[in-house]
Amino acid sequence: MRKPCNAGRLRKAEGYRPCRLRHTGSKRRNPCSGDLCFLECQPCWNSVLVVIAFVLFLSSTGCILPQLNKAKVDAAKSRKLQQEGATFYEQGDWENAEKKLSEAVKINEKDMEIRGNYAESLWQMGKKQQAIAQLTEAVRVSQGKDVKIMLSLAEKCYDMGDYDTAFDCAEQTIFLASVENKSIIDQAWVIRARVNWRRGHLQQALNDYHKAISLNAKDPVILSELASLQETLGMPDRALVTWQSVSRLYPPDQEPQQVVFGRGNAYMAMQLYHEANDQFVLANKRWPQNVETYCRLTEAKLACGQIQDAAQVAKLAIEIAPDNQDCLAVQKNVEIALSHQRPLMR
Repeated sequence: MRKPCNAGRLRKAEGYRPCRLRHTGSKRRNPCSGDLCFLECQPCWNSVLVVIAFVLFLSSTGCILPQLNKAKVDAAKSRKLQQEGATFYEQGDWENAEKKLSEAVKINEKDMEIRGNYAESLWQMGKKQQAIAQLTEAVRVSQGKDVKIMLSLAEKCYDMGDYDTAFDCAEQTIFLASVENKSIIDQAWVIRARVNWRRGHLQQALNDYHKAISLNAKDPVILSELASLQETLGMPDRALVTWQSVSRLYPPDQEPQQVVFGRGNAYMAMQLYHEANDQFVLANKRWPQNVETYCRLTEAKLACGQIQDAAQVAKLAIEIAPDNQDCLAVQKNVEIALSHQRPLMR
């Protein structure tokens, strides 16, 4: 009877099963008899490892690799659709943008950038509730950690009159955004300020606007809203300074009508009527078809005591808009001023 190889020589009492693999012994190179050796025989053990490794390789190539390849293909396809949708969006073609981005979302539901762009295209098409639903889903998938999505949801909820949700989303944006994201944080403070203003919390709104301006001191929209709030709070001197800051953001003589009116209103509140008159004369020259400029100018001239001039401006206002309530109101004020002036003239 042939002896087993030296590497596989074991006692029967150790209970090893016979080796089923043919191999050569480590010393004498005699074939293994297969009587006693199994794992303790190094050639047998190597063969087992090779078989296991081969099985695992077949398993991975048969199941895992196709899934990885499919994920890569889907990601590439969704990105291509997103780029096409973004091109249509920039061109103002909302319908085609919505179609491309809708397909991209179906392929890659977890990409927050794609879903956010899809929501923007829906919003532009007037599908505002659908846009908010997409953003809400994006917040859920991202677990509320995508600050851009959160800010977009805050802005759109505010526009839709859902002030509670807008306020909560703005607070979450401020909490999550890093210091480097100033352009995001300042807009979140603006949303907070607007909601507080609507709730009647004017001092809190004022504080929020100051926080926003500390992050972005050259945003004309934020500054204009702050100036308007200062007027509402009875701070015309501060409002005037803010309006002048807004004016410096524009080229000479190119500031918007709102800024010129703002300066005029501040002067009126400060009882600097001649300075106010100059501002409304400027507004009337730049925007002669705007009936509001005639009404403001009429009021300024009345305050300056220029009643006859006020009457002429009011007449022009009535000719432009005979049914406008503001025009009718200033016309009535002119008539009252003229009635008081006639007895004095006698």
